[in-house]
Amino acid sequence: MPTILLLMIDIAKIFLVFSIFLPSLYAKSKPISGKVISNSGNYLKNVSIESMPSFSKATTDEQGAFSFLMPVKDRKIKFSLNGYHTITLNAISFTNDTEVELVKVIEVNYLDSINTSIKFILSREGENITSHGMSDMLQKGFNRIESILHWDNSFITYFTMDGFRKPLINGIPIDEANVLYGSVKVNNISNPNDDLGLISERGISEFIITDGGHSKYSALSESIHYIPNMAYENKLTFSGYQNSLNNLGLDGYGSIGIKHATIHGGFKQRDHFSFYADSSRTQIRSTGHNYFSNIGLTNRKNLEISFSGFQNTKDKYNLKNKDSLWTQDNTFITKVDQWSPLTGRIRIHGLYQERKGLSHNRLDSLHLFDKCQSLGFSVEKDFKNYMLAFATTSKIIKSDWDLIVGNLLIDRQNSIFTWSIESFLEPNGNQAYVKDLKFVFSKERTTDVKDPTSQVYIAPNYWDDHSFKFSTKIMQKKDDESSVYLTFGRSNKVPYLEDVIKSNIYSNTIYDEKPLSNEKKTSFEVIFTNSVNLKKYSWSYLWKVRAFNQLYDSKIKQVPIKGNSMTLPINAGKVSRSGMVFNFQLQPITRRLQFTTTFSFFASSDHLKLQLMPENVMKNQILIHNRYFHIELMALTSGERNLTYLDDSNLFTVHELQRDTNYSLKVSKMVRYKMFDVLLSLIGENLSDNVILFDDIRINEQRYSLDATISIQ
Repeated sequence: MPTILLLMIDIAKIFLVFSIFLPSLYAKSKPISGKVISNSGNYLKNVSIESMPSFSKATTDEQGAFSFLMPVKDRKIKFSLNGYHTITLNAISFTNDTEVELVKVIEVNYLDSINTSIKFILSREGENITSHGMSDMLQKGFNRIESILHWDNSFITYFTMDGFRKPLINGIPIDEANVLYGSVKVNNISNPNDDLGLISERGISEFIITDGGHSKYSALSESIHYIPNMAYENKLTFSGYQNSLNNLGLDGYGSIGIKHATIHGGFKQRDHFSFYADSSRTQIRSTGHNYFSNIGLTNRKNLEISFSGFQNTKDKYNLKNKDSLWTQDNTFITKVDQWSPLTGRIRIHGLYQERKGLSHNRLDSLHLFDKCQSLGFSVEKDFKNYMLAFATTSKIIKSDWDLIVGNLLIDRQNSIFTWSIESFLEPNGNQAYVKDLKFVFSKERTTDVKDPTSQVYIAPNYWDDHSFKFSTKIMQKKDDESSVYLTFGRSNKVPYLEDVIKSNIYSNTIYDEKPLSNEKKTSFEVIFTNSVNLKKYSWSYLWKVRAFNQLYDSKIKQVPIKGNSMTLPINAGKVSRSGMVFNFQLQPITRRLQFTTTFSFFASSDHLKLQLMPENVMKNQILIHNRYFHIELMALTSGERNLTYLDDSNLFTVHELQRDTNYSLKVSKMVRYKMFDVLLSLIGENLSDNVILFDDIRINEQRYSLDATISIQ
């Protein structure tokens, strides 16, 4: 009996050992986690992480953290981010919770080690710069820019009367921003951002919004920058979505690349609806079609030549009042980038744009034809810890409009000269130090002259303005990291030529206004940030406080026409506004859970002079990530705000939007199999069904959407 008992004990021991170790012997993957920091001590977000040879992928979050399951057969882990040197580590010896350091490219080395194209090293570390890599966003379940901004805690978004979503920056619409495509300004004739998609989202590698930050080539506070995907590789991607309101979209992108050349192309289609509150749900329908292509040539050393072209066609029709708008925009851009140790980086670019359009509304019937030609030149050179940049651009815009009262022809000449200097300073141990100093100065001259053959009179304009911006960042790093960011500047915004025309031809019939003048803005901002890693409790948190004050002179206010996509510009006069934003992020080291909350408070000397600025905003988000799904929940509460519009009687009417709370949910899954990546996302918005009635037009309706993307590479 004792012998049998001992034998049973031995068998139990063997079974216990096998039960512990056998699963690990047959495991196919293992968890990998850690953080990525820069050589200056900042946590880096959107770092691409790839284990090889399986090509399993992950990206870092706001705190520079990452975690994923890596196949045990993988031997290398690669870390890469634009503007930093790529490094590859041994996967076998990698220890979890390691802090991986990437070294920033400070030398003027514009050759990208992955796609061999010359890249302008854009700053993505500014306090007011929000950068989203489109491939990284796909992994998080987003295949549309509008969804990215809706779920970003830095922004709040709103729906227009024609069903498109737009962001608010600092609580007001983004009407005054520069729109750039590969560092070339493209909003010369009008604002092309009706649907936040200049081209197909799959043809964009990165989407950057600068909100009061620093630009080497402009002193304006805001900009939207689309970085085209110019990788020298072979790839094919398709995306699509449809929601419960029958809004749908389709995107396609393909590229073919060889050693010294690449060609890219794609398309984008959109079909959106808004509805009246009548029983038949009369529609306002908006459709859009885009086609684009890029060609790149490089010597793989210090020269790249690129050719880009895209066409945007938009057709909007109101079935109730029969208002319609059709426009077709064609844009062609040629760029030459060259770099050498002696001259630094030199870029020459040329642009040609034209717009054709038909607009029928209760004010007028317009036949539009506009064209723009511009030529630009820029130089960027580093000297030790200094970066100097100089740029100049000249453009000619011609408008030929047919109105009911006659033909209108007007020419605009515009030139801008900009220079900037940036100084990088070294840290001094654990003491507080000035990280960098930046200053940019712009001189802009604009002349509008009526053509002698024009049948409609428009008074000439001449604006000679300058803008400047200064910013600095003070940092201190001990057990935690703290920083103070300060910026001060004055900027001038010249109105679009089409706004000048509309202001002249409608000022006598609709409102008694003087000719439209340029907008001046003085701004001051301070941001305090503190990031703490509680290693003892395996948690980290970040909190940020932002305060700003802005003073406008001759504020340009865009007033929409009810049921129509056209807006009327007016000078609202002097107005000041200020705000304070509190942001807090909390998450454990495991990276499976994250909580974010943002409180915003805005005040103004006259709320009626500013469109849609809420008194306060609260945005709470919870992110849950596991091996099966990526889940996000959001609650957004917006305070009271006002919107001025032109009603059916051609009178300016102020509509008060009441305080409301919207709930959203997103569930997504990325599946990878060999050369295929497949994304599926289910998104529910306004789950509480708090519909906003804009007079009798329904906006912000409850909607459910299914998004899908497939990539072959």
